[in-house]
Amino acid sequence: MTYHHVISELIKRAHKSGIKYSLDNFNKALAQCGNPHNACNSIIHVAGTNGKGSTIAFISSALIEMGYTVGTYTSPHIDSYTERICLQNKPISEAEFASLFYKVLEWVPETPLTEFEILTIMAFLYFKHQKPDFMIYETGLGGRLDATNVVNPIITLITSIGLDHQSILGDTLSQIASEKAGIIKQGIPVYTMKQHPKVMDILTKMANEKNAPIRVSEAIIPPKSFLLNADYQQDNYGIAVALIHDMMAQKRIKQEPKAAKKGFQKAGLQNRFEKIGEDIVLDMAHNPQGIHALVLSLEKAYPKKKWHIVAGIQKIKQVDHMLRGLSPLSKQLYYCPFDDALCDSYDTVKTRILPLALYPCNLQDIAHLPRPLLVTGSIYFLAKVKPKLSVLS
Repeated sequence: MTYHHVISELIKRAHKSGIKYSLDNFNKALAQCGNPHNACNSIIHVAGTNGKGSTIAFISSALIEMGYTVGTYTSPHIDSYTERICLQNKPISEAEFASLFYKVLEWVPETPLTEFEILTIMAFLYFKHQKPDFMIYETGLGGRLDATNVVNPIITLITSIGLDHQSILGDTLSQIASEKAGIIKQGIPVYTMKQHPKVMDILTKMANEKNAPIRVSEAIIPPKSFLLNADYQQDNYGIAVALIHDMMAQKRIKQEPKAAKKGFQKAGLQNRFEKIGEDIVLDMAHNPQGIHALVLSLEKAYPKKKWHIVAGIQKIKQVDHMLRGLSPLSKQLYYCPFDDALCDSYDTVKTRILPLALYPCNLQDIAHLPRPLLVTGSIYFLAKVKPKLSVLS
């Protein structure tokens, strides 16, 4: 089975099975595969609404610069499925990816699994074989019933929590926080950042019930020399610094603060306040909390500047709220329904957000919009737009 056949099958499963917030089939499949997750040690388990990817990038880059091998399992991908399973920040090969997919299907032919569940087992099998010094697993959705929550971590980490995926995780911050806090394990240290009081109450209560030491990190603004230097990275950078420094103090890792800082500086991710040329910014703010953080960062980095803003947002998100959040910075605000199945039509959204001025836009037109230009919204939207813009830089 070739890599391209594997991707076709994964996409079919994603459309057919969607999101299944349950561990019943997954636990059965793990047992059929020999429970490979139990062979994975030194795991850092990460949940949260926003900032997971950046925080993981900071931590993994620091550990790699200090001489450790690090495996990361993250989602979603931007250009290739292989990005989800990385060793030393390098994606798994297409051949290895296809081989692992075939192996999982061979072992569990009758157990219905979602796209994410198959990928999670593939990551377990890959890291069981590669034996990195550290593994960092990012939850796909929530925490309590996420496929990654079968791991036995040495540290759990919960980034900023906000409203997202309410149809599955609950309508309130407290409900969502309870789901995310489901990754907290008995006696295992948990790291978090300053959160909404309702969120902190839930996290503190859960940590106390599990006798898990909880560390609330302070925000640290990353230097401008960092690749991830947007103002909204200060909580993510702060929690990464706290975790790495504690690991050094506890002698879990070498005492190499200079190497750690160099790693933090080199940490990078696509589409996080990413600049193309002098007058285009890409940012994958895909929920109201992310939009708010993006707006504050833009106001600080570019005082008084107004932007031509194009947003591509999935209909399962709070589209109206997000567009209104962008409007204070906009010279002109565009909405791009980049996928008919995933997005509401322009006319539908336009009617809902009146009297806010909104203009239609399609993917082909984005490269020709006036500058300065901000492109934001769904990760899948930015994956389609970026190649059209990169040729302009």
